Amino acid sequence: MPIYPGQPTPGGKRPGAGRRPNAVKIELKTLMDTCVPVNIREQILRKQVEKAVDGELEAAKFLFAYLYGKPVDRKDITSDGEAIGVFGYEIIAPGTRNKEPDDQ
Repeated sequence: MPIYPGQPTPGGKRPGAGRRPNAVKIELKTLMDTCVPVNIREQILRKQVEKAVDGELEAAKFLFAYLYGKPVDRKDITSDGEAIGVFGYEIIAPGTRNKEPDDQ
């Protein structure tokens, strides 16, 4: 399906999509600080460290994600070893909308 200049693109932003506003993040952080005091957070973190040292992989992943950053998640988009084609749109220049190429 060609898209012509000035024409809206298919799809669009759905309500509620995208990142949360900073005000919401700040409010949630304040609420978490109030509800979970520092001594409780320290106990939780120490428990996670103990679990990681005891060999619990999920605890270790959690700690490393916060200590060093979560690794980039790489996805292999293939089908039976074959790459999946990417569908695109054809951009039509102004004034060429309904013209057929010359048959010479």
